[in-house]
Amino acid sequence: MACKTIKWVDDKTDLNFDGIPDLQVFLWYNPVGQVAAQYMAYTWNVAGCYFEEVDGWDDLMNPEVHAATQTVTANYRDDAGNRIIKTYAWKEGKLKLIKEETEEL
Repeated sequence: MACKTIKWVDDKTDLNFDGIPDLQVFLWYNPVGQVAAQYMAYTWNVAGCYFEEVDGWDDLMNPEVHAATQTVTANYRDDAGNRIIKTYAWKEGKLKLIKEETEEL
């Protein structure tokens, strides 16, 4: 069953590294081709006391949050047999692409 392969995010995940837990909502999983999962993400807005949608998070394939480097990576397989790995960092409250790599499979 495909859903067993999804890494569900728990309520302690801090997506933007501000020390406050955030939220990811599962959208879909494609076990064929790209083998990708996508999510919506929401970070806590301290000033307004509400969750705010992270623009572009739903475009990230297989997002992984790395607290040690304060980065987020996304990766997927393209049609040519390569794995594309994109690394993002938070800049001025927005997620920005800082590195893109291609690995041949």
